[in-house]
Order: sequence, then structure tokens, then C-alpha cells
Amino acid sequence: MAHLFKTARTKMLGQAVALLCLLAGDAGGLAFANAEPAWREKERLLENNKTLPCAASGTCSLGHTRQWTGDIYPLQGLRDCLRARVYRREIILVSENRLVAGFQLYDNMMQMGYDHIVLMSTEENCKRALRAWPQVSCIWSSQVFAATPKYMLDRHAFLPRAARLGVNVLCLDSDSMFLSDIYSHLKAPPLRDMALMALKDPAIGWLNSAVVYVQNARPDGPSVYVLNEVIDRLERWAEAREYMLGRNRKDFCWEQMAMSDILMSAVIGRPIAYGCWNWDRNVTYRDAWEGAHKRYFGYNETGGIGSWHFLKETKVPWPKSLAEHAPGFRRTEGVTHQQVIQIPNTQGVWPEEFGGPLYAPVRGNKSRAWMELIKSDGMPLWADPEDPAQAAANAANRELFTYLPEWIGIAYGQDGTSGYWNPALYRGANGTGTSPYALAHFYRLFGAPMNKLTVKMANNMWNWELSHLLHPRGGVFFASTEHAPIPDVLVYSPEVENREWVSHEEWDKATKLSSLAELLQALTRLAMEMGRTVVYPAPRCNLTWLGGERNNHLPLEIPMQFKHQCIPYSPSGKGFNDNRCMLGGYLMQGCMAARWYFAGGMFPPEYDHLVVHIRDKAAEHPVATVAAEQLARSWDSEELAKTLMAQHGGL
Repeated sequence: MAHLFKTARTKMLGQAVALLCLLAGDAGGLAFANAEPAWREKERLLENNKTLPCAASGTCSLGHTRQWTGDIYPLQGLRDCLRARVYRREIILVSENRLVAGFQLYDNMMQMGYDHIVLMSTEENCKRALRAWPQVSCIWSSQVFAATPKYMLDRHAFLPRAARLGVNVLCLDSDSMFLSDIYSHLKAPPLRDMALMALKDPAIGWLNSAVVYVQNARPDGPSVYVLNEVIDRLERWAEAREYMLGRNRKDFCWEQMAMSDILMSAVIGRPIAYGCWNWDRNVTYRDAWEGAHKRYFGYNETGGIGSWHFLKETKVPWPKSLAEHAPGFRRTEGVTHQQVIQIPNTQGVWPEEFGGPLYAPVRGNKSRAWMELIKSDGMPLWADPEDPAQAAANAANRELFTYLPEWIGIAYGQDGTSGYWNPALYRGANGTGTSPYALAHFYRLFGAPMNKLTVKMANNMWNWELSHLLHPRGGVFFASTEHAPIPDVLVYSPEVENREWVSHEEWDKATKLSSLAELLQALTRLAMEMGRTVVYPAPRCNLTWLGGERNNHLPLEIPMQFKHQCIPYSPSGKGFNDNRCMLGGYLMQGCMAARWYFAGGMFPPEYDHLVVHIRDKAAEHPVATVAAEQLARSWDSEELAKTLMAQHGGL
């Protein structure tokens, strides 16, 4: 049975305050593990194909693919997978070992009208995924690598193999979010002629492999070479550990950095390891290393190499279909960074200022097996980059590369707090507004990696039914534990949360562990005293110190001191009538995770779902009032519990 206790009003800092104390009780036993939620009925989406976002490009694949699950390492397994899942030569690959994150992006894409998707994980995870969601297509690879980590290398291995078979592959991290149809932009200028595309890392300006797209690429061309070389280079290094270390060279590298190096190699026409071997051990080494590469690129100044040194920056018009119906959006141009790429060639020389030979003289077994696997598809292969006799052929083998423009892969730190990620805000009162972005990628978020999930919850891109399928006992919250999957909570009532907090300092004190006035301690301390999960409040985004009237329309303008530690939240259907800002310190993982002395924390989107879930699933949910004089005592939890049980029943 679920009980809802609501306090009477009392005083805190001279303002009326109310608290809600929500006890989940046995609601976890009522989770709908056997239910058939509406989102699983593809017929519902099929009926709306003409109005789904995918209609803009004609890439509505719902109803046009077959479910497939299995090992794609054998060539036949890969062929079978592509035969079942490809639509109009397109496939989307999501690599994720956390099923809840993978499922959410999968569902987001289905709402776009896409079903040419594969979720890549482990065999064990795929079996679990199918038990929860039989319609999902989950794949794994039994390939054994010398390099690590396998879960990242698996997706890098999928890319060149599928591309060589004539398939266009969009590869995504799960911290991505579709806001409109992406293919209408990938297939239009300036991107339609690009064979290889990737994100530009917003921090260092190099390639970010969180979003990679390869289209219409030659099986023996430089785009597929770049994708293939990620695996080949890392395997050759890992299998030659003694040789590499004996030459004082790294035998490993972050796969994204390796891909950046290989892209640079394809631009300048020589295999290099600029980023992976830049140890930055001292100023002398760094200056010599960077200087040698800089001069090869044709520059004499000091400092490292940025994308502007080897890619051409081009201003391009912002797509009219995105901008013209985006409320308050004023940008008219975006930026791409493009370049011709080719197969690099050593020309018979490994300059020592570039680190000398990249590889050991003899290949190891795994790198040799990798290249045999690549060639087993029967498609032509590029000329050997280490054969100087092939230098002319390599240089003539060309395609185009570009970093994706901002409307595909905008990062949270760039525009995540604008409100343009939340359909509850950008669609407007008449429901016709659009986001100016087709795809968002969260990149890095303050607090903890879990906030990549929080952002989806806050922007109404979270399917709670999916989470419940993976956690049938109801443990879908950050504070959920094995013994308390649906936690008891302590929360400010809406009239308190939405009050006119006069300053950030006042709100902050009322939220954190510091002691407060005579009648009430801070919310978190009180929750700890009572053994309940604290629901952290989110003040209205239109409070004066958060931007005031400017935040009653788009774009939201959060002051700089809060902007980069803020997640705006407006529930679906509420819009600016309920637009709140989750702020600051409590967004840290340490404020959310349950421990023996602390029942954890809960964000407003979680709490809103908790209330709906308990009301929908609990047999009874009576509301009881706690008198103010009871709250004014010394917070003896046992005394309060006995009083409440005596008043309202229970043991």
C-alpha cells in the first residue's frame, strides 16, 4: 500500500513551506512486467508514417526491416544482419553496454520513423535485451582483439566491414538525441557529396568518433581506409608491445585519438601518429614534436596542430527547414570543416622526427587475421600504403571528408540550456514549432556521466515504460536499490518549489546540508534523518536571478554563472507554464547514489514519474496531513513515526 503524507504549513526563513513525504510501500510488486505498452505496437507508428519526421527524406523504415540478432564477426553473420536491417542502403549502429541507455536512443529513433537500427552490445546483454523487448535487433561480435577496450573496437570494426559491402553507416554514441529527420540534411548540400563525416570535438577541435557517418564510399577508397586503419593500427601496436616500448613508443592509444591521427594522415598523404605519440613529457620534446609536424603541414609558428591547420573552414547556410519554425532562433549560417582525403603512403621513408616506423617489421596474428577478414568479402582493397611503388596510385585515390555542422551533433555545452532540445518548449502553444537542430550529442556533462541520462529525462526524450521492462520491480530511479527499488521520498510541495526564491543563496541553503531556521533543517539533512530519498527542488527558470522574463520564451538565457551547471526541465504538455531549472551541486553523482547512511537523491523528472507510477499502480494512495507542531519538534524519527501510525493506521 502506498501512503502519501503532506505536512501542514510551517515557517522557514519567514516563508510558508510545505513538505511531501511519499512512501512507496509495496508499489514495486505492482510493476507491469507483462504489460504490452503502446510504444511496442509498431502499427501505431506505421499509421503515422506520412507525418513522422522521416517523411522529410523518405527514410521511413518502419515495417520495411526484419528483426535480427546474432554474431556479426563471421562474414555470413554480417551479411545476414545487413540483409535484414538495411533500408535503402542505410543502417544505424548504436554501441552500448548499458541497455537502458541503448534502449532509450533506439526508441527515440523509432519515434523519428527509423527501424533500420542495430544495437551492438555483448551476447549476454543481447539475450537480456530480447527478453525485455523481443522486437529489438541486438548484435554482438565474437572477435578477439589484442587491443582494448573491446566494446569500443567492436563498433570500429563494424564500420569498414559494412561500408565495403555498400552500406551507408551512421554510428552513434547513446548520449545522442534525434530532434528531427537527419537524412534530409545528410543527403543535401553541403553534405551529400561527402563520403566520410564525423563530429568535431568541441574541446580540442579534433575528430570525435561519437557520431560517424560513411556514405557511398568506395570499398578501396580513403574513407574505408581511415575506418579500417583504426583497428589495424591499434592491433599492430598491441601485438608488438616489446618492439614499441623498446623504441620508446606507445603500444596503445585512445581509439578516438588514433582515428584523428589517421584522418590527418589521409589529408597530408603520409601515415603519422601525431596525437597518440605526443607524450608531452617536457617542453623540449613537445616543441620538437609539434614543430616537426607543423612544418610538414606548412606552418612555422609554435603550438599544437588544430583542425584549422589541415581542414578548410566553410560557412554554409543554416537549413531553412530547421530554422524558419524554431521560435526565436536567429542564426542564418553554420560552419563545416572539409578536406580531400587520400590513401597515405610512406614513400619508403619513416622520418625519425615523426617517431620513426609506425609498426613492427612483422605483423602479429590478430592484425593479420583482421586484414584477412577485410579481404574475405571479395571487394577490392586499396594499394599498400607502405609500398613506395604505390604512392602515385594512393595519391589519386580520393574522397571528401567533413566535420558535421552544428545542426547535426550540437553539444550540451554549446546550446543544451537554450530550450531547443525540449519539444515541450520549442513546439509552442500551437504545436508547430521545431528545433533548429536535427541531432544533439551531449559530449561532456558536469556532475557525472549519469547526467547524460538526466538530460534525456528533462527533455521528454525518456521512455519510462522501457525502463520498467528492464527493471520489472520498479527500480528505474538513480536512488533505486535492490531492497528499495521504489524509494520513499521527501519533497517540497509544488507551491514551495515554485515560490519566488529571492536569490540563489536562499534556494541553495534550503536544498543542501546546512542548518536552517528554528523550525526546519535543510531538506537533505531532514531526508537523511528520516531515512528517505530527497527530491531535489528545481526553481522556476524565470526567477529574476535565473534570467527573469527572458526565460518565458526561447531561447532560454541562463546567466553564465549557472548556465554550465544547469539542466532546464519542462514536463510534456506544460511548456512555459512549468519550466524549471535543475541547478548546481546536487547534480553530482554523490548526491544521488544511495548509501547505508543516505537513501539517495531524486531529480524532478524522476519524481514526476514516481507520482504517476504509484497513482497508476498502487491499490490505494490515501493522503494524510501532518500537523505543523509535529514538525517543530526535534525530529525524533521514531516518535514521529509512532504518531503518524497512530493517527493514520499501520504498524
